[in-house]
Amino acid sequence: MDLQAFFLLALSSVVSPPSHAIERTDVASCTPLDFRVEHPMAIRNQGDISWCYAHSAADYLQFYFKVPDQISAADLAVQYNLRPWPQLLRWVRRAPVGETGFMRTVLWDAQKSGYCRESDFPSETWSKRYLTGARKGQREQVGLDKAIQDLQGLNDLAQMELYLAPTELPFVYEFKNITNAQFYDVVSRATRKSLLNDLRIAACDGHRKAYPGEVRGIAMRPKGPNAFPRINELLESRTPVNVDFFSGFLENMDSYSRKIGHLHSTVLMGRRFKKETNECQYLLKNSYGADCKGYDPRHECDGGYFWV
Repeated sequence: MDLQAFFLLALSSVVSPPSHAIERTDVASCTPLDFRVEHPMAIRNQGDISWCYAHSAADYLQFYFKVPDQISAADLAVQYNLRPWPQLLRWVRRAPVGETGFMRTVLWDAQKSGYCRESDFPSETWSKRYLTGARKGQREQVGLDKAIQDLQGLNDLAQMELYLAPTELPFVYEFKNITNAQFYDVVSRATRKSLLNDLRIAACDGHRKAYPGEVRGIAMRPKGPNAFPRINELLESRTPVNVDFFSGFLENMDSYSRKIGHLHSTVLMGRRFKKETNECQYLLKNSYGADCKGYDPRHECDGGYFWV
């Protein structure tokens, strides 16, 4: 049986809804489900780069196909950024990476290329090793946003021929499948536009694995009267559901801010009925790290997962 993937764009109406405006799912339609039991997955931390759509898509694909390795969200995001629309946004904003993406397109692209493991092309921090200067030989973990800035600076100087050999570089970023010579080749030859993708290719290609099947019927649907029955139907078929919503809800349950920059993607991994409040709750696997800081205390947080 082919399971259908589903993408819910949970945008509310123009008028802010009152605090009591909530759809109710009765107890008979809210039997307990928790996908963490059958396929545990590590919590992700997107840091200061808003690649939530890629982290959520990577989690979706890992669960759907029961992939034993964590899938690289950075690989999915950089691949998505090759499309014309993200490239235009990068050019307009003069940004090294595009931070907005559509889950449906990411899933389409990912299935064609196969997956790159997180250990081959990390999505949270990169390992920086100093080759010269007072810190020669030292290593440190650098957040992806700062690491990409470092990489661009190195690329600029290498293109000016200030570094003529790998040993002259002040530092390298270390990847499992990239030697210092290969890293130098990327930073000295790539253009600013191609830099991240060239690095992704060096780290991933030759080590990719095909998905053992296909996700069929991928769809993007706006929130409507049948949204929660459809979500329940998919969860009961052991299919996770990706959702978009405005992230202010996480910090303040009563927030109805709809700034487009606050749109956030996660994946639903379970369901339960809470008798104390007489409501069906859904388990979201977030990409803000494993702690529970910053969430509205009315949300029940469980190591980066939370019930809403």
